[in-house]
Amino acid sequence: MSTLRILVVDDDRDFADSMADVLDLHGHHVDTALSGEEAIEKFRKEHFDVTFMDVTLPGRNGVESFLDIRRIRPEAKLVLMTGHSVEDLLNVIVEAGAWLTLRKPLDTADILKMVQLIEPAGGVLIADDDTDFAENLREAMEAKQYRVCVAYRPLSICLTTTTLTCSFWT
Repeated sequence: MSTLRILVVDDDRDFADSMADVLDLHGHHVDTALSGEEAIEKFRKEHFDVTFMDVTLPGRNGVESFLDIRRIRPEAKLVLMTGHSVEDLLNVIVEAGAWLTLRKPLDTADILKMVQLIEPAGGVLIADDDTDFAENLREAMEAKQYRVCVAYRPLSICLTTTTLTCSFWT
């Protein structure tokens, strides 16, 4: 087995140190970071074969940090970890301002019923990497007179986009 250069990112110092100790005992060179910002700085200066990163971090969370690190080093191998259920993460998203979260597969009729609750002057953003689904939904919603904008990039990228330009939102 070869020796790997590993970064463990977790705001729980005891957890990060324990994981580092275990990996070190197995012959790997391990470094730790207690925040996403610290991990990003380490990636600017060093190379890691693999990184284990907590999703829930103070400041720059694990997903945002993951995306920044991939921009710095597109070949980076990162494993995201969480002690929360997916349901807990979805609740955090709703608490942060998402109107609702839905689980796939989605039923077009149910989506259209939900959209009826949206203010008539508002617009609808469809963010999905399945272009066929997004286009079919766009066509169905436009047929009902909704103004629609579609983002085809992977959802993780759309979640970090600060500005989205659609003709009906400008």
